[in-house]
Amino acid sequence: KSSLESDSTPLPDSSAPLETKEQLSRARAAIQAVLVADAASVAFHWNYSPDKIKQTGGSTPEFHPHTLNNYHAKGDGLTNYGHLNLVTLRHLAQNGTLDPPTLRASIVEYYKSCDGYVDGGLRGILSSNGAKASNDSQAGAMHGIALFTLLYLNEPDEKFQKSLETAVRATHNSDRAVEFVVAAALVLKRVVQGTDDVVNAVRRVSRMESVPQGGRRVLLRVLAGLEKEQTIEQFVKANGVACGIGSTGPGGLFGGVKGESFEDAVRREILAGGDNSGRLLLAAALAGARFGVPVEWVEKVPDRLKDDLALVDKLEPLPVAE
Repeated sequence: KSSLESDSTPLPDSSAPLETKEQLSRARAAIQAVLVADAASVAFHWNYSPDKIKQTGGSTPEFHPHTLNNYHAKGDGLTNYGHLNLVTLRHLAQNGTLDPPTLRASIVEYYKSCDGYVDGGLRGILSSNGAKASNDSQAGAMHGIALFTLLYLNEPDEKFQKSLETAVRATHNSDRAVEFVVAAALVLKRVVQGTDDVVNAVRRVSRMESVPQGGRRVLLRVLAGLEKEQTIEQFVKANGVACGIGSTGPGGLFGGVKGESFEDAVRREILAGGDNSGRLLLAAALAGARFGVPVEWVEKVPDRLKDDLALVDKLEPLPVAE
């Protein structure tokens, strides 16, 4: 029997209230994983030569001291995605919930003293002084997927999808981005709650009638890659290594599903090149929820980020209104 063959055993809607410490631990590990993986991958972000990455970083390219490009020379140890994730983490830790205008104002304020690279999505927010979101549909739209999955974890799937759409549109007002991120967040939600193993989570979400068609198509593409027994590197190469969510989305989801450990998922995404840090927004979240984040990796994160990593333990899912 194929590992991807349908299981006829019905499972409940992924809507049960958060009841165990294990679920909250997985949700927080997913958030921590995104920030750690961003710091681990910054040296080789946007290098499109897997051979050069392998020659420079070997089989353990994480936290490499020598960058192959200058995009993040002033980024203080994070990529553009890491900075956006950091602002959103601080916003949720301070407010306990998401307020889109306040979040965008926080992004504008943060970049008054941050010299990190400004991508298209950030540029759209900054150019309006935070008055509106960007219409960008690149990888940055996934920046808060782990954060928002924890925040809305207790919501029934239908409400969860609406909340995720609002959260994505707070910074990236793009239908294409919303369709994929909502579908991917439903997968992450099921992994965090433990209602499905990761492959079954992808399969079952792909069959949900409420999931947007664009998101469902990506999930089916990932399942097809698993059926073909493609490696992470093969799947990423076949689906594209550029920044658009049409490439980073499926590549990140596949890496998070296929990775055999947190280290394996992150290393192989880095070695695949291109917008590896973009793909890791999702791959690391899934791998963190599945395996946790190794302490030795956390210790390698720049010291200035340690207090921010500690903020993760303050995050709680919102209660569900009666």
